Amino acid sequence: MMPIFVLFAVSFILNLFWEVLQVPLYEGFHYTLGGFGILIWASSGDAVYIALVAMFSFGTRLNRLFKVDKWLVLRSIFFASFLFISSYRVELRGLSNGWWSYAEAMPIVFGVGLSPMLELFVTGVTSLLLLKKAPLLRKISNI
Repeated sequence: MMPIFVLFAVSFILNLFWEVLQVPLYEGFHYTLGGFGILIWASSGDAVYIALVAMFSFGTRLNRLFKVDKWLVLRSIFFASFLFISSYRVELRGLSNGWWSYAEAMPIVFGVGLSPMLELFVTGVTSLLLLKKAPLLRKISNI
């Protein structure tokens, strides 16, 4: 299986877990069947986005992720920074368009919720680290 599909699957699971945990931080959102569908939709979008940024950063087969050279650190910084900035912008847009609002429990940083601002960064970097370090995922990915 291509590493990018394994990365997508891992990041989808991590994002779904994150989304479920942060539900209480949003106004008017409840654990219902329809609400869970929204969480699956959001997690799928996040996983696609992480996979696309990873392909841009490390190549379509993620081969540059495993090649230690002078550019690996720069590619990794680009990957992590791009995800962080993107999630911040998505949160700003969602709030300004009224797509969602935060409950009082949500910590706010720079005008957006801390949890969703960190989500893509944390789940994206964790997904790549798992793909790179976990023997089972490396075997599945044929790396």
